Amino acid sequence: MKPTDHYLSIAELKPGSNRFTLVSPERGITVYKQQMRALNLIHSLRETDRLRRGQTIAIIGAGVSGITAAAGAFILGYRVHLFEKREILCHLQQGCETRWIHPHLYDWPKRGAQRQSAGLPFLDWRASTSADVVEQIMSGFNAIIARDPDNFQFIPGVNVTFPSRGRVKWDGGDKGEEAFDAIVFAFGYGVERSVRGAKSKSYWRNDSLNQIEPGVFAPATQTCLISGTGDGGLIDLIRTKINGYNQGRLLHEFFDGEATLLRGLRTIREKWERNAPGVEKKTWLYDQFNDLHRDGLLKNLLTKIELRKRDDTRSILNGPPRYLSQALTLNRASLLNTLLVYCLERCNAFDYVGGQCSSIEKKIAYIGTKQIKVDRVVVRHGPDTLAVCKRARFREGVPIFSGVPSVSSIGSGDTSRRLWPAGWWSQKAKYFLAGDRVEYVPAATLTVANTFVSTLADIIKLQHTKSEPRFRIALHRLIQVHDEEYFQQISRYAGTRQSGMPGRVFDISSGIVGLSCRMGRPVIVNRAGHFDEIWEALDLRASRAREVDTKVQSLFACPFFAPFNPQVPGGRIPLVLFVDSEQKNFFTNNVLRIIYGACKGFVENIEEMRRNRELHFIDSDYLGHRVRRSREAERIVRVYSSIVTDRGFGNFRKDLMFKSVTAFDMELNYNRNNEERG
Repeated sequence: MKPTDHYLSIAELKPGSNRFTLVSPERGITVYKQQMRALNLIHSLRETDRLRRGQTIAIIGAGVSGITAAAGAFILGYRVHLFEKREILCHLQQGCETRWIHPHLYDWPKRGAQRQSAGLPFLDWRASTSADVVEQIMSGFNAIIARDPDNFQFIPGVNVTFPSRGRVKWDGGDKGEEAFDAIVFAFGYGVERSVRGAKSKSYWRNDSLNQIEPGVFAPATQTCLISGTGDGGLIDLIRTKINGYNQGRLLHEFFDGEATLLRGLRTIREKWERNAPGVEKKTWLYDQFNDLHRDGLLKNLLTKIELRKRDDTRSILNGPPRYLSQALTLNRASLLNTLLVYCLERCNAFDYVGGQCSSIEKKIAYIGTKQIKVDRVVVRHGPDTLAVCKRARFREGVPIFSGVPSVSSIGSGDTSRRLWPAGWWSQKAKYFLAGDRVEYVPAATLTVANTFVSTLADIIKLQHTKSEPRFRIALHRLIQVHDEEYFQQISRYAGTRQSGMPGRVFDISSGIVGLSCRMGRPVIVNRAGHFDEIWEALDLRASRAREVDTKVQSLFACPFFAPFNPQVPGGRIPLVLFVDSEQKNFFTNNVLRIIYGACKGFVENIEEMRRNRELHFIDSDYLGHRVRRSREAERIVRVYSSIVTDRGFGNFRKDLMFKSVTAFDMELNYNRNNEERG
């Protein structure tokens, strides 16, 4: 079964009904994962022809997943109706400044989890407060819908019913009834369950848990009960016990320089994902943390937590299991939060009380047979999604949320994993991107690449004082999507010809950039001689690039190398510089020396910026294209030997090799800038 068919078989709970859900019982109810599920659904509907361009789709719920699905459907040319019970979009997270949202933190310590940007094809955002993230998403949404408002209708403040198959009826602020080709339920998960005597406050409401009570007459200590051992409860416990807690700085503050610990944590996560023997044991995760502690890998982390431990609050964590060792599990919470709570217990920062919290009366919490006096109560028993399904009249969802067990591992049904191939959304879009295959480029990567190529272009121009050369320069990085390799343009074109947008992706098997990657050395092609034969052999059309301008007379590509690895003798290539010109003899020895010197200086400067922590490079499992000379590439070079050049690049492999950079995925180090300002 194709991945898209499989996805629809999960999302369409009643086969053939054309009613699909974005509300999943899977773990990981994060903003990013909800967006990914929405994009996967719309992609699957399009790829399977379940919904064709021009047909109508009703989306029930205008939260994050709802507006993401609406934007995706709109971009593909569907007519979209978006229904919402409240008067505004994303009402749950709007205005919340005390919650920090990070797109990939839930997947930590996987490589790439520290990336601050979501990296989505649209409605992209950077880690920030809930209020700011929603503003970023809504800004992108409004810009998309403005392209063709006749194909989109937002209907707020209404209740919806479903009088017959495919029909939606609504009343409230507006009234109407209409038939739709597909209905998507995106009403969210609801708010926290309550405890008798203590109405639960939504996770997304502002509070002051992370702040010490102000005033000289404030009590020396307060007792705070946090009931719930999912991510919401664990985060709120951490907020009460760590001074200056800021989730946006947490990874840098606690885990910078902890490579050995991170390797150990990745091993734990990998074991859990593949459901290794022993994972089913109730105390498995706690035992894994004990092993890290026994091996001395938590020493620095425990010291940092001890130094920042708050004494103004006596915190009590409550969960149904009898012991904390049974309550900490990756079925309910992330590895980061469970680890921090384990360390807080090691620092004697809180008490754990097992049992069911049944009620709160007059500041007395009743937990099993225990009665505990508390000053403040936080209830995090998870959202009541079953009640939401009933209110939304989503009858197919009622059995699922009436007692389905939690998904036991990420690998057994993670519908938030990307399904679409490289550049799919930009190719299929009706309203933007003009059909090029485009993928996300981090802003810092784009900035650094643009600065490099524009500076190099200006230097080359200065060498041609008597005539203006016609040329352009771009930098490409190597990326991987679904195990397929591509080279991606990460800068604007600099020079005297500047057409072509950043983000475009091309197959690595073709073009002069692809040949340079496969050969692992600089390549020059001139229009004179066997140009047409060479170009046909390079199979440029297969890379889906535009046709080469007939004015172009010469082309050049030069690879950069990842740090030396004796296990990869041919090396790995993370970057390639591309230059073309309208002059047959543009690449003179002088021009090649300038390019070579600039490339060498670029490598040195990037390494210096990394050492100075001006740039933060994201770890990746993909380390660049591995150089393996294919028979076809060797044949091309043998027949057209003039295209491979060392002219002016005698020590290119040594001088153009990074010492520490393995993937050109970077971000500005905001934390360092904040430290300097402080």
